[in-house]
Amino acid sequence: MIKPTQDAHLYTAAGAPMHTVKAANGNMRATTVRDARKFNLYYSVTSILKIIHNEHIEAWKLNNLLDAAARLRRGTQESDASFKKRLVDDSRSVSGEAPRFGSRFHNDAELINKDQPPVEEEMRPWTDPYREWFDENISTVLSTEKALVNEHYGYAGTMDLHAVHREHGPCVIDFKTQRVGAKGPQFYESFIMQLAAYRECLKPKPKCLSLVINSVEPGPPVEKLWTDDEVQAAWQQFYYANCLFQLRKNYRPKLDVSRDVDKAFDKVTEAAAMVFHVPREEIVGRRRHEPVATARNACYEMLHRRGFGYTEIGRVFMRDHSAIISGCKRIIGLSDVDKNIASRLGQLDYLISQDENLDRMPK
Repeated sequence: MIKPTQDAHLYTAAGAPMHTVKAANGNMRATTVRDARKFNLYYSVTSILKIIHNEHIEAWKLNNLLDAAARLRRGTQESDASFKKRLVDDSRSVSGEAPRFGSRFHNDAELINKDQPPVEEEMRPWTDPYREWFDENISTVLSTEKALVNEHYGYAGTMDLHAVHREHGPCVIDFKTQRVGAKGPQFYESFIMQLAAYRECLKPKPKCLSLVINSVEPGPPVEKLWTDDEVQAAWQQFYYANCLFQLRKNYRPKLDVSRDVDKAFDKVTEAAAMVFHVPREEIVGRRRHEPVATARNACYEMLHRRGFGYTEIGRVFMRDHSAIISGCKRIIGLSDVDKNIASRLGQLDYLISQDENLDRMPK
């Protein structure tokens, strides 16, 4: 009677939504993992977070079902199947009111963010307080309802608002509509995990701010600025949730290797400059004197260990692939006979391994 939903939001590498595709009969249907493999699509942050059990949402749905059971009366001649179906349909109609209200608010909030008048007159009791909050707190809108694609980790999503907050500075802001009770607005772990995932797509990385709007009684939005520790913990949780999600789906979007090695090149050469105490500009340059040449060879080896080919490493260093092969052999040979070089190579490897951006996830 109650089956798991198969709906998911997916995006192309360019950030275009592709939540549905045309079926063989000409009708639109939900996009599947088979379509994702065919078109190299990216699952959304919200789709990935569904893999984490959310006890608050599950309790809310169960309470809706219990309310329906207490409110509805079974017909004298009604079958078990018919009554169960009415209960499920009724509870789902109640559960569906929340996302419908949320969509309506988001649509008008987007217009306000773009300095345009909201459309729905019925939403004015909620959008007017939002506009007041916006005018008081937001100095510059950087983007609104922007699709983000994280090619390295293989996920995407649409960010509500990226703006400069007058007090907190640049923030990625996410709106949440909820029935606020006597305990006040609730800020759940899923809120910050979603924000942390969006934040990872932006440079420089902004603060994370949740904004709760009471869907029952109109009033001013309530904001929560998440701490750096909370953001870091949330990102780690999302990272592993994404790994598990991709393992269960047996699918991960293909990386654009050329762009990926460019990012790794910057990080590895910066780390090598610290470990070998030489300017990064010389490591990426053409000079061959020591210790620059050794630091450069160490960079070749570190990139090769992380799955990059000799040719693509040669491209970012503007050298022939044979020079990369020779450099890797030289640094390994030196580390076998020189404890100091071996120690620095180990330090460099460890330093780079602390940056998850350089570690490709298992395929």
